[in-house]
Amino acid sequence: MHYRITRLKHSEENQSNVIAYLESVTEEIESIEGLLSITLISISNTETLGLSQYESEEKMVNANPVQQKVLSGAAELLSGLPEVENGDVLWKWIR
Repeated sequence: MHYRITRLKHSEENQSNVIAYLESVTEEIESIEGLLSITLISISNTETLGLSQYESEEKMVNANPVQQKVLSGAAELLSGLPEVENGDVLWKWIR
């Protein structure tokens, strides 16, 4: 498993708008081959952390064009450029 971690900064008012925007582009997101899930975590009213789980790093890299299109569509809702990191799962615990 490979994860892409995206930190989004936005105004407090735009947090719900970011969610609404992502829901409006669900078909594009669903078209990404190898994408298993996306989870958004509210760090604060002005910061959201996105965890995107992929089958592999290769699938994540191949998804870059769609990822960039989706993120660029959200640009007017953000307070700055998204901060992006990625890596393989090192350890996992599941109940």
